[in-house]
Amino acid sequence: MKDSTSNDGSRGDGRAEVEPKFLTGGGDMGGRIRAHDWTATPLGAADGWPLALKALVEVMLGSSQPMFIAWGPGRTLLYNDAYMEILASKHPAALGADFLQAWHEIRANLEPIVFQAFAGEPVQMDDIELWMERRGYREETHFAFSYTPVRDESGEVAGFFCACREITGQIMAERQLRASEAMARENSERVQLALAAGAIIGTWVWDIPADQFSVDQAFAEAFGLDPALGREGFSLDQVMATVHPDDREGLTAAVEQAVASGDAYAHQYRVKRADGRYYWIEANGRVERADDGTPLRFPGVLLDIEERRRTQAALTETAERYRLAARATRDAIWDWDFATNLVLWNDAVRELFGYSQDEVGPDAEWWVSRIHPDDRERVTHSIHAVIDGTGSDWTDEYRFLTADGSHVYVLDRGYVIRDAEGRATRMIGAMLDLTERRRAESLLKQSNDRFRAAVDAVEGILWTNDADGRMVGEQPGWAALTGQSFEDYQGYGWAGAVHPDDAQPTIDAWEQAVAARSMFVFEHRLKRADGQWRLFSIRAVPSIDANGQIREWVGVHTDITEQRAVERSLRDLNETLEERVSREVAERESAQEALRQSQKMEAVGQLTGGIAHDFNNLLTVVLGNVNLAVRTLREAGGNPRIERLLGSAQKGGERAAALTQRLLAFSRRQPLAPKVVEVDALAVGMSDLLHRSLGETIELDIVTSPGLWRIEADPNQLEASLLNLAVNARDAMPDGGRLTIETSNVQLDESDAARRPEVAPGHYVCITVSDTGSGIPSDVLGKVFEPFFTTKEVGKGTGLGLSMVYGFARQSGGHVDLQSEPGEGATVRLYLPRMAQAPDAADAAETAPRLEPGASSETILVVEDDDDVRTFTVEVLRGLGYRVLEAHDGVSAIRLLERQARAVDLLFTDVVMPGMSGGELATAARELRPDIRVLFTSGYTRNAIGQDGRLKPGTEMIAKPFTAELLAARLRDMLDQPVRAA
Repeated sequence: MKDSTSNDGSRGDGRAEVEPKFLTGGGDMGGRIRAHDWTATPLGAADGWPLALKALVEVMLGSSQPMFIAWGPGRTLLYNDAYMEILASKHPAALGADFLQAWHEIRANLEPIVFQAFAGEPVQMDDIELWMERRGYREETHFAFSYTPVRDESGEVAGFFCACREITGQIMAERQLRASEAMARENSERVQLALAAGAIIGTWVWDIPADQFSVDQAFAEAFGLDPALGREGFSLDQVMATVHPDDREGLTAAVEQAVASGDAYAHQYRVKRADGRYYWIEANGRVERADDGTPLRFPGVLLDIEERRRTQAALTETAERYRLAARATRDAIWDWDFATNLVLWNDAVRELFGYSQDEVGPDAEWWVSRIHPDDRERVTHSIHAVIDGTGSDWTDEYRFLTADGSHVYVLDRGYVIRDAEGRATRMIGAMLDLTERRRAESLLKQSNDRFRAAVDAVEGILWTNDADGRMVGEQPGWAALTGQSFEDYQGYGWAGAVHPDDAQPTIDAWEQAVAARSMFVFEHRLKRADGQWRLFSIRAVPSIDANGQIREWVGVHTDITEQRAVERSLRDLNETLEERVSREVAERESAQEALRQSQKMEAVGQLTGGIAHDFNNLLTVVLGNVNLAVRTLREAGGNPRIERLLGSAQKGGERAAALTQRLLAFSRRQPLAPKVVEVDALAVGMSDLLHRSLGETIELDIVTSPGLWRIEADPNQLEASLLNLAVNARDAMPDGGRLTIETSNVQLDESDAARRPEVAPGHYVCITVSDTGSGIPSDVLGKVFEPFFTTKEVGKGTGLGLSMVYGFARQSGGHVDLQSEPGEGATVRLYLPRMAQAPDAADAAETAPRLEPGASSETILVVEDDDDVRTFTVEVLRGLGYRVLEAHDGVSAIRLLERQARAVDLLFTDVVMPGMSGGELATAARELRPDIRVLFTSGYTRNAIGQDGRLKPGTEMIAKPFTAELLAARLRDMLDQPVRAA
């Protein structure tokens, strides 16, 4: 726990705390005990601890011997630095914890000791084995513990104090001594046994200071040495020369180790015998030393272990084969040693049943405990009957518990191994998981049940065959179906009713199913009794008796001729499904790309319209003031030169205004307002724009027609249509060419209408646009007017140009015709209906512009967000004699209307304004003053005062830029007319 005290002895939470004197010092654990929040434990604050506990803590912290205290009913643990090493990774979490919980893994061993100590009885333990990780690895340690009960002021046992002493070194030394003694005894016994068995080759004594190696006669004869020289002695090097070269290094190391340590010496290696072959021997001995520890003599004996090594190698090979076999099988192999009751398992027991290596127990009880309770007594009785009897083979089936808590059926087989007296010593067996076999049997039974139910439920012919698959006995259903007689269908005679191409394949498949005892499923053509060949589905299953043998085969023939015909039709449809889906996906992707292009063009249109709107405001101010300047100059007597200059400026402004209107037409931001149109004049007026659009490499011819009829259409949309047709023609002539626009009067009769359903008989003005371009392929020609269809590369067009032309023509009561061949150019004919009646004289001829004066009794409210346009407009109106109110936005205009006591005769408002639009302002104004007239103005209207591209009925509008004369005339005309309902 983090130390909550500061350097000055105060707590981190601002409360001063005096450190108890008994907690001073104590190293790391002293600091941790001082910092620990004891108020959260059963002990409470340290300064309130009992005197006995304080005294013990002070003694414990001052000692270098491992000590700990367990205090109170909760056995709260305190300990010193030395005890930290015993706790290892349990530190520091053990501080303040329950002593038994801290040592939870050995709680069962500690509880009797703890209960005895709390009962007031001291406990002395001289050797406790603990596995610790004090040096980064797990090691065995041994400690002596002394548990002393501690009583409080009332005389009751309140806890216990324990002093510990590590005795690991002592225990290890004693163990090593015992091992050495055991080895010496073992060597002595082996020598005795070897002597008795004749396995000793000979003895030797090495005089270490003299480096003389003397041997007995048996030793010398075994290695082909002179016995006399053997008694006199050889050097160690001479003896080493008889050792196999691969074993010399290991032998030298073993000898040096024995000389250095004084331990018993035992080593196995190969030596060359008198016959020149190498044999395995084992050398045993011990170094004798002087009183000062100097090595003097090294006596020993050689044992012949050649046969033993061969036996060990054979056993090792056998064990390896057994190990490999156990690994290769999926059965759980087990080996039960009756003397130790230990059971060894191969890895399959973990793979089959999900147990980890630590979960598989070492004894037979683990296996018995996992047998299903309902099977346990039967299984244990059957296996012990074999073990206790004289038999050797045991087999049983039972349910076995898996790691996930479920039971599976297993087949267990074992073989008992007995000694010479017939006593059972071991049993080796294999356990097979029957889950899959049981599942297969269950599925087969379910299949049989379903088949029998299906036979009862479906229309079919039922038949039976014997266990060998031959049709025997009366088969009335088969006879009725095929017309075969009893003699005809017996055995394999039934195949005579099967189509010749299907007969042998049916017999082959049937014999395979009979041999495999599996369900038979097949289809073949069969001749019915009426002579028709029909397709039948055959299903047959074996009927199994109680002994698992086939009793008979039961089958049914079902006519599936119609079913297969329907499936073929569905298959044909499915085969084209992928093609249809791919086509629709491609069309959808194309539409999405066209939509993206359309959205881009929409954005360009909005930008163009916005620029034109701002430009119209500027042109209104420029043209209006130029017009006023000319009139003012003329009223002052005139100046020809200045008038000429102002006239040039006015013409430039008017051309700019015309260009702005075409930009608005391109951006489709003009409300659709049909007017009387002179098509020839409109086409000629577009020549500048068309020349700029076509470029220098394309020639333009405009062929007019004298006496051309007038039409009623939106001139802006007509201009946009012609512009679209011209741009399409330009793209078809990348290397240059000629574009011709020609007009004519055309009368279409009933025969024309019969050939084209969208054409109505009547009089039309035909506008023909033809080019000398690359032409249009026939497979594309029928699609050019479809929305979003384009043959241009990505990013070069929206595919909406011709569809807009088509839509305009149809909306105007006409139609479009396109003719083209590859390499021959294209010709588009736009048919627009002739006007139903001649226009009024007022429409046919324009009157000269004039300034219509107003009266001071007439009030006009001017609302315009552009300051320059509003200033110009107000100045013109006041010059005409009107009483003028002005506002820069809709909200200000509404406030003026609410405050005005006098009548306001007309509202002259811009359409597009920030906040409240002109249309919204007009609606609000009419609610306040129902008799107010409204005149709109804008260079960019979109749908603000229109619907579906047309102005709403009764809507009056003057387009920017406007002149003083045009504004005066429109105002005068509206004020002289009675108020119309909005």
